[in-house]
Amino acid sequence: MLGIFGVNKPAGYGGLGLDFSYSIAIAEELGRINCAAIPMAIAVQSDMATPALSMHGSDYLKREFLHATLDGDLVACLGVSEACAGSDVAAIRTTARWHGNDLIIDGSKQWITNGTQADWICLLANTNDKPSPYRNKSLICVPLNEPGVHRSNCIEKLGMHSSDTAEIYFNNVRVPSRNIIGEEGHGFVYQMLQFQDERLVAIAVLLEPMQKIIDMTIDYTRQRRVFDGTILDNQVCIISILFFSSFFSNL
Repeated sequence: MLGIFGVNKPAGYGGLGLDFSYSIAIAEELGRINCAAIPMAIAVQSDMATPALSMHGSDYLKREFLHATLDGDLVACLGVSEACAGSDVAAIRTTARWHGNDLIIDGSKQWITNGTQADWICLLANTNDKPSPYRNKSLICVPLNEPGVHRSNCIEKLGMHSSDTAEIYFNNVRVPSRNIIGEEGHGFVYQMLQFQDERLVAIAVLLEPMQKIIDMTIDYTRQRRVFDGTILDNQVCIISILFFSSFFSNL
């Protein structure tokens, strides 16, 4: 095993125990793959659906979900976005109502990467009636083989065709309250922290492809001739290439 699912996760749960800089280095190397959907699917497993679980989850949750996910035995996905709540995470409507020591989940999640094949979802849902939308949510580990879970067929996208994306629906799905990651009501904050890992890795994956695009552009403009010269002879072309080259070299 390469260990790329758990580079910065605890060694006791199947990770390598390294710091986050190693995750960025791995992400940059994954960017060399000539199929962007592959590093995206890996990143969901390693840096989108599992950081909060790794940092705040109980020992039980880590052994039940995290260890098998880092080993590659379980496929994970992240459930935040909804039809009326994309960037506005505070506006999500999915609920997890208390019923004794259990939670009853109702709602839906959209644009879920790994959604058709995932074994479990790191789900953000409203778990209390506090007026603040930042203190009424929790992250919950939900097995996707539970009764009441329904998935759409794979959504047709403009790109990333080898990565599955689906809608997932929850109709009276019952899970034990011990599946809440960390403290109840802290899910919004946990997810904002989780997004930081996700965004940094997403940028790192793009560095190599962007450099490759710049190199290919330079090669093309050197070869393409027009008006008795190459395209690269035009100052505006040189300025544009230098701008993008300097921009990405500073990332």
